[in-house]
This record gives sequence, C-alpha cells and structure tokens, in this order.
Amino acid sequence: MVRLEFGDPDDPDEVRRMAGFSPYHLVEDGVAYPPVFLDSGDTDPRCPPWHARKFAARLQAATAGPAPVLLRIWRNVGHGWATDKEVALTENTEWLAFAMKVLGMRP
Repeated sequence: MVRLEFGDPDDPDEVRRMAGFSPYHLVEDGVAYPPVFLDSGDTDPRCPPWHARKFAARLQAATAGPAPVLLRIWRNVGHGWATDKEVALTENTEWLAFAMKVLGMRP
C-alpha cells in the first residue's frame, strides 16, 4: 500500500521525495513546537500505531519548548473507528479537553 500511495521505499530517489513530505523527517531539533495530541488505533492496518509512537518520540526529543506531546493508542481499534460511538465520544471529549487546556479555557 505504501508503494502505491507514496512511492517505493527501495528506490533512493523516491526515498528523498517521500522524506520531503514525511512529518517525522520534517521535525527539526531545537524548535519550540506547539502542544501536540496524537492518537492511533492499535489494529490500524493503514496507519500502524508505531508511526504515531515514532513521531511522538521524535517530537519529544526535538522540541525546545515546554509544550506537551501526548499520544493515545486506542485498544482494539482500527482505521476509522468513529463507527464505535463510545470510542468516538471518548475521543472527541479528550480532543476537546486537550484543546481547552492548551488554549487556557475553562469548562
């Protein structure tokens, strides 16, 4: 799937091109990144959770500021989990709480 959508990771020219739009590869050391909230499903075949884990770790290591980098991995959840109303409600509540916190809003 990666080859069809993004390019061939075995082709050096394609690797350079893909690195140009890869969030992971665009993180720069010493930048004060804003607050970041990432989430992923642990059974997602399109966007495996290790992508989010790797990106979160890179941001945490690179940032020069105090802003949080949070990661939520959903159990037994794949790609497009909003069909589970309980998960969707919890997810949206967590996103809203995070946004309100970083914006200094009160409930």
